[in-house]
Amino acid sequence: MARRMRYAVIALAVAAAGVLTAWLALPVHTESALEALFPWVHHLTKEPWLQNPSPTAVTIVYETDGPGEGHVEFGTGARLDQSAPAQLHETVPYGDTTGYLYRAQLTGLTPATTYRYRGVHKRDAGGNARSSVAVFETWPETADRVTFIAYGDSRSGAETHRRMARQFDRFRPAFILHTGDAADYGESHSDWESEFFAPLRGVLDHLPVFVARGNHDGMPEDMRRWFDMPGDRTWYSFDCGPVHVVVLDSYEQGADVAEWLAADLAATKAAWKVVAFHVPVTPCSYYLGEFDRRSLLPLMDKHRVDLVLAGHDHGYERFKPIRLSPNADHAVTFITTGGGGAPLYPVSQTPAHAVALSAHHFGVLTIEGGRLTLEVFDQDGKSIDHLTIAKDGGRLDPAYVGEARTWEFAEQAVPQLQTPNDEVRSPIGE
Repeated sequence: MARRMRYAVIALAVAAAGVLTAWLALPVHTESALEALFPWVHHLTKEPWLQNPSPTAVTIVYETDGPGEGHVEFGTGARLDQSAPAQLHETVPYGDTTGYLYRAQLTGLTPATTYRYRGVHKRDAGGNARSSVAVFETWPETADRVTFIAYGDSRSGAETHRRMARQFDRFRPAFILHTGDAADYGESHSDWESEFFAPLRGVLDHLPVFVARGNHDGMPEDMRRWFDMPGDRTWYSFDCGPVHVVVLDSYEQGADVAEWLAADLAATKAAWKVVAFHVPVTPCSYYLGEFDRRSLLPLMDKHRVDLVLAGHDHGYERFKPIRLSPNADHAVTFITTGGGGAPLYPVSQTPAHAVALSAHHFGVLTIEGGRLTLEVFDQDGKSIDHLTIAKDGGRLDPAYVGEARTWEFAEQAVPQLQTPNDEVRSPIGE
């Protein structure tokens, strides 16, 4: 009897070890249950998030509660057989505690390939920490199709933000484009955790995010703490498949930005051009300033920008296509997507609107060849708007341009925001 009991115990132990080994090898977040059973398995205060992706590289950022020596293990198969060192980038004060941000650059990757990875950290004070095993896919070298998520103003609405974020994966996006106000108070590191990183947990470890600086997001150094931005600036651009994306900072409006933007838009060969920033410059916008009027809009007209995404006003507005100069054979579509979770403003329909809704929402944009489609969903996953824009030979469908309004600029003085702490609001609401 005792011998049979020993055999049974041994068999159970072997079976448990086999199940545990298989469990850890799965390319999904299966280690969360282990964390509950064995608290010492995880000690990263923020799970890794992806930054600055390309077909052959990506940056992995994680936060831990103590300094030490870190690295990221990664690989394409069952084993994580490659490693990249993680360097201390920044310390983050949280009242009586401190977070330590580490960055690892993974280079020499194969385009359009799935990788598994995890962050591993050995503290100077003793003890090891590691993240869950996560998965990302490198961007292809060339592609005529891409899908991405767009939304903004998720600050102070963590539960709404979380509900929407749980829906992102079903669209298989390549990245997230956020139009700003990701945190209620950008100088508060706790706000970034509760309003941005926590709602996006389980998303940012496999979807890179690009955030335009909003008036609540703090100063440029606050943005550079969390995000590995190209050129280490709060304005930059990148290509993904057929789209060229420009992210601008509504509070950096000098001649150097205009000069950079002119050169950037002139250089791109992408079939589609999308520009994103925080403060709207739409026809009925209260915020239109001299930089927008004299520099930004003429450049978007000259270089045939297709789509402009903004936030700041808490709701959803899609404007009818707009010619930025008389008799232009090109039109720009302006969208305000500021319904990521912040308290909603009332929205009034005007003749310039195609759709105007006071609703929490996110947009899914897909570009494939000569067609751009936009589907907008509310927090419950219900479709609230749909748009298709077509091109032939690089030119917009003449019927679409034919529906466009010509933007006539008033010459009276227009209020202009000067710093990200200004709280001037749109007439559509407080």
